[in-house]
Amino acid sequence: MKRLDSLIRVRQWQLDESRRHVAELEASIERTEARIRSLDGNIETEGKLADQAGPGSGFAAYAAGVRERRRKLAQTLETLGGELAQARELVAEAFQELKKFELVQESRRMRERAEAGRREQFALDEIAAARHRPTSQ
Repeated sequence: MKRLDSLIRVRQWQLDESRRHVAELEASIERTEARIRSLDGNIETEGKLADQAGPGSGFAAYAAGVRERRRKLAQTLETLGGELAQARELVAEAFQELKKFELVQESRRMRERAEAGRREQFALDEIAAARHRPTSQ
């Protein structure tokens, strides 16, 4: 039983690590989305300021740079999305593995309890039978 307990602890640790990785990826996706929103807000604000400043303000070069950064962030977001899907699959697999071991452990415990109950009942039957045996005089 100790060996099974050790396996369950290892599987639980693996599941926890997989869940932590998923959480990290989700946080990275949120940060990347926030950076994209920030860039969109900056380009809008700078566009309004450039309209007020008139032509020759250098906004076109700035906008091109922002578009390139946004494109790279969108690629990063796509990559992170793929990694997140894979990480979620790993969590599901780790959970299934853990459940297998937990079910085996529970099955063993039930068998042990049933066996202990049978032994106890046998002992009680022996005591009852001994009480009802005729005593030799």
